Amino acid sequence: MNEHEHEQPGTGANTDPGNARPRDGHGRWLRTTADAHKDARAVQLRTQGMSLDQIAAELGYRHAASALKAISRALAAVPAASVGEYRELQNRQLDYMTATALEMLVNPHPLVTQSGRIVKDPETGEALEDPAVKARALDTLLKIATRRARLLGLDAPTRQHFTMESLTQYTRDLERELKIGDAEFTRFEAWCDTQAIAAREDESDMDEDDD
Repeated sequence: MNEHEHEQPGTGANTDPGNARPRDGHGRWLRTTADAHKDARAVQLRTQGMSLDQIAAELGYRHAASALKAISRALAAVPAASVGEYRELQNRQLDYMTATALEMLVNPHPLVTQSGRIVKDPETGEALEDPAVKARALDTLLKIATRRARLLGLDAPTRQHFTMESLTQYTRDLERELKIGDAEFTRFEAWCDTQAIAAREDESDMDEDDD
């Protein structure tokens, strides 16, 4: 049973018996023009930066997964000329992820205990750097580079022919392998902010000790 069996385009559940959706000879729901427009609207909202949860709420889906299915259906139906625009969107998202990972790699991040205390060198009193942060950043950058190469066809002897189906699968792979979906990426950014605040507080403590 899919989301269309419960949700009507733009309205959620269908409670009007006189407005029942058409079925085929096997009792399955038939897609309508309204369904296609709703799917296209899901793609439009996604390109504007809305999360899957936000799209689901906007269009009346019960779950973010239903919004993702709508996007996948729409992408499979759009003309090939739109592939370049969608690929550019994915490139911009990769650029943002790359910038965040590079910040983690270049800037020192202190080692923090589970209780939130910064670990310091017992001899020098300086904050110890967390090696796991750089390792995580390097791993993330490697995965991003791999995904970008697949997106642009750089791993193949000749440029690959991309379809909306392959780009949709690419997006799913990216979210799964990088583990940076909408909610996960928000937590990722919050963690970076926490590390930056902790570093500033540690620098302030060191300045007070010097005084």
